[in-house]
Amino acid sequence: MKPVSQAVPGWVSRNGRRLVIAATFALLVVIWVWYTLSPRRGDTMAVLECVQLYAAAVSAADTAAVDEVHPTQGLTQETTCGVLRSEGLLQ
Repeated sequence: MKPVSQAVPGWVSRNGRRLVIAATFALLVVIWVWYTLSPRRGDTMAVLECVQLYAAAVSAADTAAVDEVHPTQGLTQETTCGVLRSEGLLQ
């Protein structure tokens, strides 16, 4: 087993790690600014709406405590990202 100092590649030194962390943080800031200034935020909101609806269906299925509940079968609901299916839990 190699010592920790030899387990990481040579380019990842202490300063290299700081550089990678700084570059990652800068990239996150650029993405956040792009998102907030983007005129197509509606598309992102539609995706987030679908994620929330799926999460609601899954949590409702969990609380129903039914062994064979499949949140992708049953009642359909039209959303901006397509058709959502659940066991009649989304209304």
